[in-house]
Amino acid sequence: MNTDVFVVDDEPELRELVSFHLETAGYDVATYPDGEACWQQLQGTDSPPDVLLVDVMMPNMNGFQLLKAVRDGEGLSELPVIMLTARGTETDVVQGFDIGATDYLTKPFRSQELLARIGRYV
Repeated sequence: MNTDVFVVDDEPELRELVSFHLETAGYDVATYPDGEACWQQLQGTDSPPDVLLVDVMMPNMNGFQLLKAVRDGEGLSELPVIMLTARGTETDVVQGFDIGATDYLTKPFRSQELLARIGRYV
């Protein structure tokens, strides 16, 4: 079973690592270096991914801004968004959930935990 997952993170090594784990588990993955690039892709498609994995600290459009745009976007408000970020303070986590994050996972993460969380939504 192939599932589209968008991985949005400004760190190339992390995008590669996450993609490797997801692809090994059978997911189709697309990666984006920032929220703006992902948002442009989301606006230009009739078939959004099944899950977004989003970092918080990114240039151009940060993860919280992307999350808000997705929640306010037409046809995207129910899209599962998992924040995958080093920003793990209680304030950050609460802010993510207040904006509409489906789940929140802090770096460093365990690959099996990430796969289990994605599996909850696909």
